[in-house]
Order: sequence, then structure tokens, then C-alpha cells
Amino acid sequence: MRRYYDQRAHEYDDWWLGRGLFAGRPRPGWSEEVEQLMAVIRELEPVRTLDVACGTGLLTSQLPGEVVAEPGGGTVLHSGRWFVAVAA
Repeated sequence: MRRYYDQRAHEYDDWWLGRGLFAGRPRPGWSEEVEQLMAVIRELEPVRTLDVACGTGLLTSQLPGEVVAEPGGGTVLHSGRWFVAVAA
């Protein structure tokens, strides 16, 4: 599994940085939401677990409730079009 991600790491970097195959793709609100997410993380006190998921609006609009409903729960710190961040 690790080898797979190591081989594809540059693709994930390209998506995050908006370069390569992803340079021309529209990502409305991306930069603004990255800044919002980073502000939340900067202000965060130490937590046991912080999970940040990047996806589509569908993912981030539906995932937080499911994550918090899981055993042990969590606190949704950020839920937007591109990211969801949950602390446990």
C-alpha cells in the first residue's frame, strides 16, 4: 500500500498545488477555503487525532455527520466545499 502512495505522491501534490494535469481545472473558493482551514488548525489546541479530508462538495457536505456519529465521536472543526476537519 505504501508503495502505491509513494508512486502517486506527485499527483496528489499536483492536485493540492493546482499544477500539471490539474492546472486548468476550476476550483472555485479553493484558496479561500485553504486559508480558512489553516486558520482553524493554527488556533487548535493539541488534540488526540486530527483528520482533514479533501474532496468534493458532496463528500464534505455529507461526511461530517457520519464521522461524528461513529463510536468515540469527534468534533467537526471545519466543513466546507473542499475540506472537512474533525478532531477527536
